[in-house]
Amino acid sequence: MLLSFATIWRSGRVTPAVYTEDMFKTTHDAANREAVKVVARADLSLVGIAMRADRKVIDKIVDGLKFHT
Repeated sequence: MLLSFATIWRSGRVTPAVYTEDMFKTTHDAANREAVKVVARADLSLVGIAMRADRKVIDKIVDGLKFHT
């Protein structure tokens, strides 16, 4: 999945976003962006990712993943 995601992301067909633990301590988008910006990449406490693209592009990325139930 990550290789597929990385390949498609570099092609410009998908826009990724990260969610960090610190983002859940803020109340608005600007504060969320600052919460991510002030932490070194290696020190981010990643809790989720999001992707935005055409449905068939996302389907190709997530094909075969097992989701939590």
